[in-house]
Amino acid sequence: LALHFTIMSLLLLLGCFSTFAILVRSESLYAVDTTFPKVPFPTYAGTYSAVAVGAGDELFVSQRGGMNEPIMVLSKTTGSYLRGFGSEYISRTKGPNATTGGHGIAINPQATPKGSELWINDFGDHTVKIVATDSGKLEKTLGEPNQPGARLTPLQFGNDAMTAFKEDKAFVADGDGGVNHRVVALDISKPVTNDSLVWAVNGTNGLDFSSPHGIGYHARSDTVLVSDRGNGRFVQLEANTGKPLDTSNAGGLIGPDIVTIWSVRVYEKENYVVTAADHSPTDGISQSILVFDGSSITSTGLGNLKLLANVTIDSKECLTPHEVDIDQTNGDIYVCCVTKPQSTMQRLRLTQLMTA
Repeated sequence: LALHFTIMSLLLLLGCFSTFAILVRSESLYAVDTTFPKVPFPTYAGTYSAVAVGAGDELFVSQRGGMNEPIMVLSKTTGSYLRGFGSEYISRTKGPNATTGGHGIAINPQATPKGSELWINDFGDHTVKIVATDSGKLEKTLGEPNQPGARLTPLQFGNDAMTAFKEDKAFVADGDGGVNHRVVALDISKPVTNDSLVWAVNGTNGLDFSSPHGIGYHARSDTVLVSDRGNGRFVQLEANTGKPLDTSNAGGLIGPDIVTIWSVRVYEKENYVVTAADHSPTDGISQSILVFDGSSITSTGLGNLKLLANVTIDSKECLTPHEVDIDQTNGDIYVCCVTKPQSTMQRLRLTQLMTA
């Protein structure tokens, strides 16, 4: 104990308090919010694959499998069911842990009015479906339904997994175990079509993708971050050209035990990079949500990413944390766990916001 206070005093004397604060936050920045949901999630839910934080009190949750409502809208406050849609246009199959349906979903923040457009990565028929968030009406389908392929014009997808956005572009991680292992960028400055391709990249110079699974846009550096599932790492791309810039092997971030990085999103206000990861350590803790300090990320590289939080997800309650999204108003992290019987959703909250 005396040694602890001596070290702390030295840090203060050396003017290093900010560094010390980062070390403290690595253990206490976020925690699983055990008060959520306040009511049980719908019992008829399929496998929870992805979540998108909507406007107001709405959460959009994609269910894979043969459910009658592939997209559920839940309350952010309580977790209670509000409405559902998608049965007439989202692919469905029966069976436990079925993979068809909305693999990834994302709110297009550039749509007018804001929050009015949901992009659904339909894993079953290899398309991106654009849907009105208020009515659930299908507005547009990108790709060629039930025809996986690598064609760029007009565009085909192959097991497209997730979408992210900047002001004038949509970025699609295309190829979670399918015929493609690439990221494509689409022009959304005007009505998007299958001929709206800006660039497509598989990666070069050792940055080749293996099942790009998640994707996020880092606005401060104007770069795209890809969770390269098969290679257990992040890959950074230039947003305007798709040029590969940098890679950070996951094992090099917090140790050699990480085997899969499933997702990546950015909390813009605090510049946090958030992902879900699987581990293989000797202590049996096998899955967690990782929060990194994104301040080292520039337009030319990832820099020295610092880990701010490593929050264990209990596999007995939530198995295989899959895709995440972040409430940009308060930093809440929502994660869908995709493997039954523990397929559900959890919320992580900044500990300074937690209440008893």
